[in-house]
Amino acid sequence: MEKKLKMCLPYPVDRSQNKKGVGMKMKMYSVKLLIAVAFVGLLVLNGQAGEKPTLDDIVANVIQASTSPEAYQVKVTQTVSKETAVRSAEGEGIAPLATVPSVTIPFMLIYELGKGFSTKKVDLEERSAKIIQGVQNDIMKETQFGANVRITLNIQKLMKELQRMEKVIIGSGVLNGRQCYTISGKYSNGTGCVLWVDAEHWYVSKVIIDILRNRFSESTLEYRYYKNLWLASRIVINHASDGSRVTQEFGVYEFAQ
Repeated sequence: MEKKLKMCLPYPVDRSQNKKGVGMKMKMYSVKLLIAVAFVGLLVLNGQAGEKPTLDDIVANVIQASTSPEAYQVKVTQTVSKETAVRSAEGEGIAPLATVPSVTIPFMLIYELGKGFSTKKVDLEERSAKIIQGVQNDIMKETQFGANVRITLNIQKLMKELQRMEKVIIGSGVLNGRQCYTISGKYSNGTGCVLWVDAEHWYVSKVIIDILRNRFSESTLEYRYYKNLWLASRIVINHASDGSRVTQEFGVYEFAQ
């Protein structure tokens, strides 16, 4: 009996103890062992609950959190600004780095079921007057793209694109004090993106896009919660390629009746 006890118990057997005393110690040890096993089991369960979701899970959750079952439209006020060296008056050469006058472009962002997103011009005459007023021809050349392009950041399409990329890594981090999943995807040619997805609400807070291994843009997104959806309220896109910044302010969302 003693030999068997020495093999399985973590404490020595007192030879002076009677069988009853040894039995009591064994019962106490069994209770402690059960508590320890239960605690370890709880840790294992908690560890499983904290495991990172799969890419397919993240994509499904993000799309569900931000895709409306109804058509809607929202007015977007887009402002394009840029710091660049611009040509001064005739004969004075190139001026130092200066801020090119910003260009404001209001447009409607339209979401249709089965079709996705499209845009429509708003207040064209007023917009053209603002662009031309007080802007020299040479400066206009610097911001010409801003006067004509209505930029949309389609998160749903970007999430699906991640599923087609050849290399995807899922990590975790903190952005603006909130826990996030980071999803880094890349094609073999170096084109790819990194997304920060809120771990609780499943909206995308930040997007970095690289094209052919060169940084193209870095975007931050803010949201409002309406009709059980996370809808964009403000997006800022910084383009590394030319130093321009696009700021979009979203108005009231008008849903189809």
